[in-house]
Amino acid sequence: MKAFKSVLLALGFLFFSCGDDDGGSTTGGTFTFDGQTYTAVDGFIEDYGAVDPFEGGGTATHLNYVMGISDADFKEYMDEGDLYFGGDDGVSIVIYLNLYSDGVTSFQEGTFSFIDLDGASAVDISGESFFTRGELELDDDGLAPNGDLDGAEYEITGGTITLTGSETNYTIDFNLVITEWETGTPVGNAVGSYSGEFQYQDNSGN
Repeated sequence: MKAFKSVLLALGFLFFSCGDDDGGSTTGGTFTFDGQTYTAVDGFIEDYGAVDPFEGGGTATHLNYVMGISDADFKEYMDEGDLYFGGDDGVSIVIYLNLYSDGVTSFQEGTFSFIDLDGASAVDISGESFFTRGELELDDDGLAPNGDLDGAEYEITGGTITLTGSETNYTIDFNLVITEWETGTPVGNAVGSYSGEFQYQDNSGN
């Protein structure tokens, strides 16, 4: 995750039904990848606030959330004074998503399509809520020292995400195109959903 966080800054799940104290929502979800079905039990939001998606120092046009979904709880870790969310023991998979909501007032619900910022222009993202390259990580031994997973890493290079909810309580449905990190070879899709209270971290001042 530390490596992925650095990449993001440089560029640019299931139904465990349980009633909460408000008597309403379900928590959890399931998703599939590479022939395996996983139970999603936790999610996080790192809120980077109003940004220029191209990170070129231009006018802020979008709000940026990095969102994570995992089959184990997330923990907060500290690295050189920076807090970040990472995996906890028992983890076998984490999906990291990089979402941009159009406008700078409030993060919007809706459908986010994939846009590769490396090949995009200001016209391509104007008025659009979208997501860009993310990551899917696997773990081989269920241990996550410093939040890091020790298995294969894949890149998210396409698909759609639908987000409903507000504040830190969301349902996220996704169909993500997954490719080999080094070669860009497609390996399949990660498909599923997660509903619940996302752990939240305000990074808008970073």
